[in-house]
Formats: sequence, C-alpha cells, structure tokens
Amino acid sequence: MRRIDDLLETDPAYQAEKKQVSRIDALRQRLIALREDEIKPAFPDSPAEQGLLRKSLLEEFIVKRPRIRADWFRVFPESVRTSVDSKQVGRYLDRVLAIIAECSGL
Repeated sequence: MRRIDDLLETDPAYQAEKKQVSRIDALRQRLIALREDEIKPAFPDSPAEQGLLRKSLLEEFIVKRPRIRADWFRVFPESVRTSVDSKQVGRYLDRVLAIIAECSGL
C-alpha cells in the first residue's frame, strides 16, 4: 500500500486531479458558508427551495462556474433563474460570482 501511495505522490496527473478536487471542495465550502452565515440570516422567511444557494443550485454553480452576471443569464435557464428569490439574487449574486472568479484556477 505504501508503494502505491509513493507512486501516486509522484504522478503529475494524480497531483493535478487532487489539487482540482481540493479547489472544488474549497469553493463548495465558501458558498455553503455564504448561504448559512449571511443569506439565510438575511432572509429567514424565504422558502429554502427559492434560495440562491439551495443545494441543487449550489452544485450547478460549481459545475457551470459563472463568473459574471452575463454568465448567470447565459448558463442558467430562465426557469431556474425565476425560481430564485429575486431579492437574494439582487443582494448576493455578485458575491457568489466573485467567489467563483476567485477560484478561477478550477
């Protein structure tokens, strides 16, 4: 087992994949923290299914990685965009996009 670990540690492809997974995890944690620490307290009465960073939409942000508002309109269908609390979009979309842009090495 140690031999396999040693080989993996010297494999550039494995290291690149490991780094990408780490960055994705960091992005996910930052978006979850934004949702839990700021968005939910700011909008306590908003239904969870209309949340800007509800679980399903958070994963789409991670996969699609929009970085500017134009991307929000380009990569998310209207049905998704209109299902989100517009006040949350107005107040937090730019922050979400900035976090994704900061993690641009993904």
